[in-house]
Amino acid sequence: MRKSILALAIGGTALVGCQDVSEAPPMGTDTTGETTGTASTTTDPSTTAPTTDPTTSDTLTTTDPATSSGTSGETTSSIDTDTDAASSSGDTTLGESSSSSGTESGSEGPIRGDVCFADGECGEDAPYCVYNVCHDGDEGDLCVDDGDCDDASAPFCASNICHDGDVGDPCADDGDCDQNEAPFCAGGQCQQGGNGDPCQGDEDCHDVDAPYCVYGLCRDGDEGDPCFDDGDCDDAESPYCASNICHDGSVGDPCLDDGDCMTGCSPGYACEP
Repeated sequence: MRKSILALAIGGTALVGCQDVSEAPPMGTDTTGETTGTASTTTDPSTTAPTTDPTTSDTLTTTDPATSSGTSGETTSSIDTDTDAASSSGDTTLGESSSSSGTESGSEGPIRGDVCFADGECGEDAPYCVYNVCHDGDEGDLCVDDGDCDDASAPFCASNICHDGDVGDPCADDGDCDQNEAPFCAGGQCQQGGNGDPCQGDEDCHDVDAPYCVYGLCRDGDEGDPCFDDGDCDDAESPYCASNICHDGSVGDPCLDDGDCMTGCSPGYACEP
């Protein structure tokens, strides 16, 4: 009897124990257990491994040394190359500009139109400094005297202008005019002294072509030219001056006396036949 009870007791205990084990709430059914179970599942190395995979992390952060280094290197190289190219280009441009400037005004000095303060500051092509500007002394350039003008092309300075002394050029006297082209200075201009040219006296007129200056113009003293006396008329062509007209003393020409005619002067002040 005691053995049966003991066996029963042991069996009951075993049953109870089995029941306890089999009926014990499974893992994760308790609220706390669920939390714990969830945390355990979340921190399972097999689950977290992909999240913390170094490859994935490198890809996401794009900090791959090879890629970063390569890009940075290329950029730096490109910048350096561009900078060097720009620097080289700048050096070349400056060099060319400097060379061009030197060719234009380096050894030769300032050129025509450049600012100056004395003749010695101007270059060979424009050696005259007039009113603080370099000039070459050609026709029309400014001048103070003949020394500011080119002896070959425009040797005369008159009215502050260099010129060659040709017809119509300004002058103060005959010395401002070309003695071959326009040797007479009259009315402030160089003249040839031919028939009809302006004059201030016989000295402004050509001795052969029109030697008489009458009423401000050179005359040849031919028939019909104005005159003051016989001296204003051509001795061969029309030697008589009457009524301020040069004539040859033929019939009908004006006269004051027989001296104005070939034959004689009529009472009507006309030369007789």
